[in-house]
Parts: sequence; C-alpha cells; structure tokens
Amino acid sequence: MTAQELAKGIVVATGPTTRIGKAIQAAYGAHGLSMPNVAVEVNSSQAACLMVAKGVGIGLVDLATVHQYQLPDVEFRPFRPHIEFSLCLIFPKDRARSRLALKFAQGLREQFHPVRLSMEIPVRDDQASQ
Repeated sequence: MTAQELAKGIVVATGPTTRIGKAIQAAYGAHGLSMPNVAVEVNSSQAACLMVAKGVGIGLVDLATVHQYQLPDVEFRPFRPHIEFSLCLIFPKDRARSRLALKFAQGLREQFHPVRLSMEIPVRDDQASQ
C-alpha cells in the first residue's frame, strides 16, 4: 500500500503524538509527502485493527499488532514508504536479568528478526492458506 493509495481511503490510525504517529510523519516528510488525513484517531493499533475488521477504513498499524491478534477479516499489507520503527528493551544497570526478562527478550528477537531481514509483513499461519 502506498501513500497515494492510502489517500483514497478512510484512514484509521493512532494520533500524531504517539511513537507510531511520529514515525509516520517522519517517513512522509522524508519522501516529500503530506500526511494522510486520519479520519478516525485511535489510542492503539489494536483499536485500529478492530475498527478495520468492522469496515470502518484502512488502518496504519505496527507489526507487533499484526502478529498479536487473529483477525481473519483483515488483510495486512506492507506500507510504502517504509517506516522505521525501533523497539528496545531497557534493564536496570546494576541488577542481573531474571529468567523471565531473558525469555521475553528472546521472544521479541525471534518474532522481529525475520521482519527486520525481509522488511515485509510476513504471512501469519492463519493467512498462509488464503
């Protein structure tokens, strides 16, 4: 999905002060494009996905949300221009990391490493047969 295609639809996205909103603004600005007209501003990508599932419009969401929820009535497509969105973990400097924290960090690496390599939205298991 390109910025031009997005301009033709009703856009559902988080606000311009969120991390995702700021990343979208930066990507649009870097390519000399004006921001899409967000018709429905939501407080989370999950809310955007749920509204898209009900037919409200086209959502701009993060990949974590794409992988987290099973939404058979929603088609996920990569957006162009590419939007860089960094995720980092912070830990206390002077404390050992718990086993749970280490497992969580490993799970994030496993989930997002293929996305970083391909720069595409990978097909989820429930969408592979479609």
